[in-house]
This record gives sequence, structure tokens and C-alpha cells, in this order.
Amino acid sequence: FELYASNDGVTFEKLGKFTSSGSSEDYELYWLENAVNARYLKIVNMGNTANKYCNPTEILLLKYKGE
Repeated sequence: FELYASNDGVTFEKLGKFTSSGSSEDYELYWLENAVNARYLKIVNMGNTANKYCNPTEILLLKYKGE
């Protein structure tokens, strides 16, 4: 999947392209290279390693408190 962020819901910036295992019911962690301040997130299905589906049931966003 690809992840995009926006502050206005119109113009989205691509945050990255990620690969889901397609076989886990647990959280899968994906790291962003930079911190993001956004009001909207958009997930674009690109399939996973098992098939063409992308069905996130829950999304948990965490703020990393670095060193």
C-alpha cells in the first residue's frame, strides 16, 4: 500500500510505499522517514505479499519520541 498525508484533504503528499504480509491479524509496524503533521491520511491499495487485497481493520498511529 501507499500512504499519503494532507492538511486540506485535496493535496496529498506521498509518505511512502509499504508491503503488508497479508497473513497477520496483529499490528504490522511501518516506519516513516520523517515526522508528519497532517489532518488526513489516505491509504492506496497495492496488494500484499499473498494476494491483491488490502483490508486494514484498525490503524494505530504513534508519535515516536526519539533520542
